[in-house]
Amino acid sequence: MVFEYLKEAKATKITIVGEQYNHLFKARRHKVEEIINFSNLQDGYIYKYKIETIDKKEAIATLQEIQEYPFKPKKSLHVALCVIDIKNIEKILPFLNELGIEKISLIYCKRSQSNFKINFERVKNILISSCTQCGRNNLLEIKEYKNLKEFLKEYPDSFVFNFSTNYITNQQIKTIIIGSEGGFCDEELNLFNKEKIVGIESNLILKSETASIVAASKILF
Repeated sequence: MVFEYLKEAKATKITIVGEQYNHLFKARRHKVEEIINFSNLQDGYIYKYKIETIDKKEAIATLQEIQEYPFKPKKSLHVALCVIDIKNIEKILPFLNELGIEKISLIYCKRSQSNFKINFERVKNILISSCTQCGRNNLLEIKEYKNLKEFLKEYPDSFVFNFSTNYITNQQIKTIIIGSEGGFCDEELNLFNKEKIVGIESNLILKSETASIVAASKILF
């Protein structure tokens, strides 16, 4: 891990308890006087703490050094996912986070299953774990929309990923919408101008999970 997450990282002294205590001192076996990096995933800094004491259920660490560690993506991208099975969304979140996506929106489209409800606390924990592994020092923003019209009202310049010879690599895209399983209905496609519908050089039908990673990679790299 590049760093550990702790909301209180920045304080002069921190107390490490619970699962994080078990992970650091029972699994990874850190010792007194060792230095551990922490981040609060908010201010762009890494905080280096020295372990002062380790008791049976908690450890105390003191701040030794502050290191600037900002997240600076070369390109900004907002990915809007039409809601699919939440378990599948949770699986792709770490990949999108590692790619450097700035923001993710979750839209309940016509072919989304409305019974899928998003547990934002669980999503946050998945993203925190991904950040500590890849070194991203901020949490990407996630927002929910009740339908495509509501989303497009806020982001009218969005592109949509679909079958098209208007290739995605030829565009300056800030926001890309990925359809749910079964794609978009005609009513939804009619909300877009043809020049906003982009595709790739393939006639294969991609799952939503695959499409989101392919589209983001094509735009960002």
